[in-house]
Amino acid sequence: NGGTLETLTTMVLNTNRGITIGSPTLAGGWGAIQVATNTLTITFPVLPTLTYGGVIANNSGGASGLNKLGFGTLTLFGQNTYTGITSNKVGTLTLDFSQTSQSANIINPASKLVLGGAISGGFGTNYAQLIMTGKSSTTDSQTFNGTHLTFGGSIIQANSGSGGTVNLILGALDHDAGSAVIIQPP
Repeated sequence: NGGTLETLTTMVLNTNRGITIGSPTLAGGWGAIQVATNTLTITFPVLPTLTYGGVIANNSGGASGLNKLGFGTLTLFGQNTYTGITSNKVGTLTLDFSQTSQSANIINPASKLVLGGAISGGFGTNYAQLIMTGKSSTTDSQTFNGTHLTFGGSIIQANSGSGGTVNLILGALDHDAGSAVIIQPP
């Protein structure tokens, strides 16, 4: 509960390594994955990417959430079963259906999506993106149990594979004052 997996470099985490998040005795815990850079100057496109196709699950205590931290990218393509909030504070969260045989819900549809909310140098920073990448000639779908936007602008993009379709269902939308979302066409 409250643990953080951190990487400072691009890597692929073995899909056989399951990840459990939250408390073993109480519901409502968190786990974090931080994809950060170890340099003081951030230059695109050298930000790291962590790719994981295994399962992120609730610990035995019940519903637990995932915090994605750091300016880098977390790419998921396994069928994750945790049921708490999915929070992308800063950086990019990619749901990549092109790397999996499943066509629905890389994130459990019971999970609510939260975009933005990181603090950097005493100031709020919002560079939170959700990207959904579909598979060719397939209809892929991801459903969230609502979406909350914090301050600043967030970006949501859904890209279908060649000849395919993607359906991104955000659920009920709510926001903090001063927030905005850009829905980018593919």
